[in-house]
Amino acid sequence: MAFLGDCVIVFVSQMLFFAGGWMFFNKELFKHYEIRHISVQLIFSSTFALSVTMFELIIFEIIGVLESSSRYFHWRLGLTLLLFMVTAVIPIYICYSVIHSISFFSDKLVRILTTICWFVFLYGLWRIGEPFPLLSASHGIFTIEQGVSRISVIGVTVMAILSGFGAVNYPYTSMTYFINAPHKQRRRHQPTKARSLRLGGATALRLPGVEFAEKHGRASALVGNAEGKVL
Repeated sequence: MAFLGDCVIVFVSQMLFFAGGWMFFNKELFKHYEIRHISVQLIFSSTFALSVTMFELIIFEIIGVLESSSRYFHWRLGLTLLLFMVTAVIPIYICYSVIHSISFFSDKLVRILTTICWFVFLYGLWRIGEPFPLLSASHGIFTIEQGVSRISVIGVTVMAILSGFGAVNYPYTSMTYFINAPHKQRRRHQPTKARSLRLGGATALRLPGVEFAEKHGRASALVGNAEGKVL
């Protein structure tokens, strides 16, 4: 009964994750997606649900939720399904979509070319792992360990390339903002300072004239008053 209850918990959480992935695809990705196929939504939501389930099982392992045997079973099942999605479903669908977009290929030829491309992909995936000590006596060729090790090599390599590109590209593209900001501030303050200096200079130049005019006006008024008294 405990195993059945654990299966219900994992299944319900996977359904919630699937619904979350479906809503995210429709609200964020699907609105800018011109070619609308429900199969793309199903593949994306399924992969998203399986990936988040693996993270959920790690959290359950830390906090001690579910039985250890149940966690191990669902961990192996999730890894198997993810490997099946990454090595079979997604490559086949990509190859089929690309080849099917060529109009002069018949349906039969599309299926044949899709199968050939998938086998080429599997061969390349296997050849990638040859320089690394991935094959051991305890694990055969067609095992989860072999698939995970090769996918991990590819994933770590791609993430390292993207991280290096981002670490170089972002400072290169955003450096102009930090360089131009002080110049823009100085340019914004320069007209104010120049205007204040001009006003101050004009005031300084006008003050002597004003004082002279005031003195001259007072002297003229005094002379006029004196002449009036004499007369």
